[in-house]
Amino acid sequence: MDLQTAKGIAMAMEDETALLVPPEDVADQTQMKSSFLLGCTDETYQWSGRTILTFSGEVDTQGIVDRIAAAWKVKEGVTVEEDDTTGDDAQVDMRVATGGFYNAAIWNSGT
Repeated sequence: MDLQTAKGIAMAMEDETALLVPPEDVADQTQMKSSFLLGCTDETYQWSGRTILTFSGEVDTQGIVDRIAAAWKVKEGVTVEEDDTTGDDAQVDMRVATGGFYNAAIWNSGT
């Protein structure tokens, strides 16, 4: 798989995950179009992209993360690891059998 294809897949997964947040809760969405390519092992690299959602007000952080986790759990070849919520922070990690890793986190800053 070439770099542009891999980057496109990662960015599409970010978009798909962002769509799980109710649109009325989103004030702004920003996706990085360029970033550093991180070397992992021999001839493997990690695209360190990011999509940031800024909320329009108070949201149910754990509810949003639970919705994301549930959607990813039904994907074939995906392992979902839900992290303990700390304070107002909530997050979930999603690992794809083909090597992809995604994280959805909501920090108490509202993003």
